[in-house]
Amino acid sequence: MSLAVVVVALGGCGGQGGESSSSSNAIAKSDWPEKLRPLEITIDGYPDPNYAGFYLAEERGYFEDAGLELSIHTPILPSKAVPYVNEGAVDLAVSHEPEVVLARERGVPVVAVGALIRAPTTSLIWLRRTPIRTIADLKGKTIATEGLPYQKRFLAVILAREGLALGDVKLRKVGYKLTAMLEEGRVDAIIGGSWNVEGPQLRAKGLDPIVVPVSDWGMGGFDELVVIARQDQLKRIGDEVRDFLAALARGVGAAEADPDAATQAVLDESPEASPRATAKSVELTLPLLSRSGHLDPAQWRRFVRRMQRSGVVKSPPPISRLLTTAYAR
Repeated sequence: MSLAVVVVALGGCGGQGGESSSSSNAIAKSDWPEKLRPLEITIDGYPDPNYAGFYLAEERGYFEDAGLELSIHTPILPSKAVPYVNEGAVDLAVSHEPEVVLARERGVPVVAVGALIRAPTTSLIWLRRTPIRTIADLKGKTIATEGLPYQKRFLAVILAREGLALGDVKLRKVGYKLTAMLEEGRVDAIIGGSWNVEGPQLRAKGLDPIVVPVSDWGMGGFDELVVIARQDQLKRIGDEVRDFLAALARGVGAAEADPDAATQAVLDESPEASPRATAKSVELTLPLLSRSGHLDPAQWRRFVRRMQRSGVVKSPPPISRLLTTAYAR
């Protein structure tokens, strides 16, 4: 299988303390270990403020400082992150807590090793210019998803609360074209965008989005983005995972200490993005970034129970198969 590769300037996800934005934080190449250990990761989409810590960590040499030669990829489709890890195309990937649960239910041996975004941001979004005013108004409408299984299942839960079913709407899998399809009027609503990224992007274009977080509809709290690995590969790459998460933590600390630098790091990776929307999105996203990468088994246990009660998952695996706390500080 071919891997659609986009090497991006990366940044971390959980961070201890703050780093100043001065050039003295950059690691001189002469100070890096003589032999860097390779590690490959795919993020779950194109560069955006969710990865502000990643990009700042890459820019300032934190991964090299930890002895890692990090290669970052964007999957050809958002739904490919889990398969790439499962098939061994990459060592790590960024996915979503509910995706990990559904993957393990299907027998895919992936496990979360660290948290990136520690609160839910997935949202159902439509534009005020449409006749949609409530969830009930979605009947007969076309709703786009990125193609991730959890998005369709969360949508079913939301619709059911208004007496609707998936059969009452038309679903389209559109990959990375979520906001473009919405802007062009080719779909009536989207699920899979987020209130902290797509929300500000749409507002910057004067489109006045209605943003309904899934957490408002009974799904409760969960880790929106997590770093995952194949469970049977952790003995081989365990040291690299631990060092990666520590460098990621430095990146988040640096982003929190210098939001302007974090914004610029994102724009450097996505130069076509609106500077105003990116700055707003970084402002909204920084409080959501995990400062340590720590995963909370109790929180995952509560969330899995909610998923089961809501019918999102039928036979959830034990928590020990979903996450490990051995690698994040």
